[in-house]
Amino acid sequence: MKVRTVTQNRDVHTATVEEREALRIIADRVASEAGVCLGQDGVSYRAWFTTRDTSTGVQRMVEVEIIRDRCFQP
Repeated sequence: MKVRTVTQNRDVHTATVEEREALRIIADRVASEAGVCLGQDGVSYRAWFTTRDTSTGVQRMVEVEIIRDRCFQP
């Protein structure tokens, strides 16, 4: 990810994040909240975009599944 900053009377920071990197960032946050490190042996994750129709319109969300294999032995 490359962040670009433009300074005039205010600072504007913009970045374009590829989907795979965005999903990894979100998965890292979820793992942190769960007390799990994605870099640990025996830990894997899946993350994907999903949508849901509601009475107020369509909601876009990210689902994250973190798996810690308790039987993993290096």
